[in-house]
Amino acid sequence: MTVEETFKQKNRLEGILFIIGCLCFISTVALVMVHLGFRREYIDHQSPKYSLEKGEVWLINICSGLLGGVLVNYKRYIISGISGLITSAAMTGLSFLYMGWRESMISYELLIPIGIGIIPGVFVYNFLSRRIK
Repeated sequence: MTVEETFKQKNRLEGILFIIGCLCFISTVALVMVHLGFRREYIDHQSPKYSLEKGEVWLINICSGLLGGVLVNYKRYIISGISGLITSAAMTGLSFLYMGWRESMISYELLIPIGIGIIPGVFVYNFLSRRIK
C-alpha cells in the first residue's frame, strides 16, 4: 500500500494528524542539518557555530519522533510512538555518525543516513503490529 492510498483511506482529522506527524519527522531532519551547520551563513566553509548542544538535539528529535509516530497512527499510539522514537533516534544518530568522519560534504548527502535511519522504525512498526493485535 502506498502513502497516497493510506492517506485516501483516512478521514479529515486522521489526514491532518498524519500530515502533522510527518512534519515532526521532517523537523528532525531540519534540526540535525541546522545543528551540523547547514545554514546559509556557513556555506562559505566557516566552522559552524552550533546553536544547540548535541544533547539538546537528541532530546528534541526523540520527542519529535515520539510525537510524530503517535500522530501518524493515533489508533495504535504505543506501537507507532515506539517506532517513531526509534526512527528519529536512528536518523539523528546515523547523521551524526556520517558527519563524524567527513571533512566536507554536499547537504543532500545527509539524505543517505536519514533514509537508512527510517528502516529500523519501519521494521519495528511491522514487527509490533504483527505481534500485538
